[in-house]
Amino acid sequence: MSRSRSRKPKYIQAPTTEDLERIESGEKFSDIKAGPIKKAIDNALDEDINEIEEIAAEPEAKRPSKRKNSFKRNMYFSLGVFVSIMSVIGIVFSVNFCVNTVKRIADNTDQKDKFSRMLFPVVVVDPPTFSEGEKLPVEIMLTAAVWDIIINEDKSVYNNEYGYITVPASDVEVHATKLFGTELSFAHQTLGDPEMYFVYDESINSYLIPVSPHYLPYTPTVESITKISDKKYELKIGCNSLVKSWLPESSGEPEKIMKYTLIKNGNNYNIVAIDNVIHTDVPMS
Repeated sequence: MSRSRSRKPKYIQAPTTEDLERIESGEKFSDIKAGPIKKAIDNALDEDINEIEEIAAEPEAKRPSKRKNSFKRNMYFSLGVFVSIMSVIGIVFSVNFCVNTVKRIADNTDQKDKFSRMLFPVVVVDPPTFSEGEKLPVEIMLTAAVWDIIINEDKSVYNNEYGYITVPASDVEVHATKLFGTELSFAHQTLGDPEMYFVYDESINSYLIPVSPHYLPYTPTVESITKISDKKYELKIGCNSLVKSWLPESSGEPEKIMKYTLIKNGNNYNIVAIDNVIHTDVPMS
């Protein structure tokens, strides 16, 4: 007959005075004896679920998302393309500017524009030819001087009534001297032709000049500039008819070409001779 293993009796610790007080306050003796392990489990179960989610999500929030990295790459790529395009545009403009500058220097564009503006009032008058040592008729010089005031001067300094400004004869003489030189004598008179009159009022020694005349028979184009000496220049001037340029059959070529001889006098250039060169209907040599 086998002898069964005897079991040791299981002793339960008697409650202490503190345990009794806790039992009286409503706690179960079994909970009290469960001790720290149960307390830890209960505390874990009492954790706020929102706090747990925040803790779980915190590492993910700190890591940059793939979408954010993709946006940055696209932004940097677009910025690089923009900078490249602007660089190419800048290079093209710089090259064009350099080419145009060299071209203007090579063909004396700036100097031609300066002489063209200076000679405009004279070409408008369509003066006759004359040689060095000779003088143009007084009325031609005065008419060119009046046109110089109309084209190149600030007309607001003169009294303006009914579209006409009152210009003292002395101002007209100053402009005539600027164009044709010193040691000139003038006999003031009404100037122009039936197309355009500049009336001289002897009582006030002044000219009545229209502010915006519409009649311009010729405009100049400087074809070439030849430097004869330090102060002497010869210019070939193309005289373009404004009326002719409106016609359908107009070729746009100058109606005639004149040679102007100029002498530098301080800051001005005086016209000392005008000569015919060639008409456009004759083959150029």
